[in-house]
Amino acid sequence: MLRQLPGVSHAFQTLATFMLVGQGLPVEALKTALRNALPAHPDSYLGVSALPNDCGVALRIMTLDAVSLRNSLHNAWACVREHLTGVAPRMRRK
Repeated sequence: MLRQLPGVSHAFQTLATFMLVGQGLPVEALKTALRNALPAHPDSYLGVSALPNDCGVALRIMTLDAVSLRNSLHNAWACVREHLTGVAPRMRRK
């Protein structure tokens, strides 16, 4: 990434992995929910896949900056929480 080779990372500066691991998870439904909750943006690149033996899901996110990465990770967490519990998280005061 430091050499900024085209085709490797292009202009993306941040990378994160979000994993949800557990037995009996609705893997296909979670993959669909995450794909719908994180629409494609020109400043990010992401991929959602099932973990081996359907023990969970993995989400890889590359973004141009840390703010975009934080927002994407928060949206992923909120999506999974709402899908599993049926309750959307409330906005936190800061």
